[in-house]
Amino acid sequence: MLRPIPRWVIAVGIPAMVLIAVAAVWLLLGIGVTGDKLDAIRTGGTLGIGLGGVVVLWLAVRRQRSTELDL
Repeated sequence: MLRPIPRWVIAVGIPAMVLIAVAAVWLLLGIGVTGDKLDAIRTGGTLGIGLGGVVVLWLAVRRQRSTELDL
């Protein structure tokens, strides 16, 4: 049986994803990347969106499993 996702996981997870994206941009800019700074920002944004996509897929799998268990 699936348990509901605790609110603290959501409250911590969303800011953590944003912090990871910001940290990626900060690290890429701080390392002295020779490319354009816009590429570093795009990479950080891509990481943030990718992490968000993983969370959405995880929630979809949980919902599907919960529906199948109810049947």
